[in-house]
Amino acid sequence: MKTSLRQYALALYELTEGKNREELDKILNNFINEIIDAGLSSRLDLILDKFSEIWNEEKGEIEVQVNSARTLDQKEKEMIIEFVKAKTKAEKIKIKNEVEKSLLGGFKIEYQGKVLNFSFQEKLKQLKIALNKE
Repeated sequence: MKTSLRQYALALYELTEGKNREELDKILNNFINEIIDAGLSSRLDLILDKFSEIWNEEKGEIEVQVNSARTLDQKEKEMIIEFVKAKTKAEKIKIKNEVEKSLLGGFKIEYQGKVLNFSFQEKLKQLKIALNKE
């Protein structure tokens, strides 16, 4: 049976939980050696992304990636935080905002493997689909 990236990340989380700095160094060195031995060194970044997701879930935190046509103002960030809290019941939301000039308007929200597209292009695409159905 093949081990999934999430299983590696979960194992790392369980191994590191409640450990001191010295123990963490040893665990991380061993873990990285295991990843290399398994031929997964090119996938380490994905494993660490999964680890981060697990860590955040366990701590009641969610990291949200927001790509927008311009930098979000505080009111927009608060709106997105409340939206994601309502959907996930998370206690704390961390927003990473990146400007994506190609969006022209609107934004895309990504969290917990979900992508919600509120961009201008997506709205036009949906309008075109609706008009083609008639």
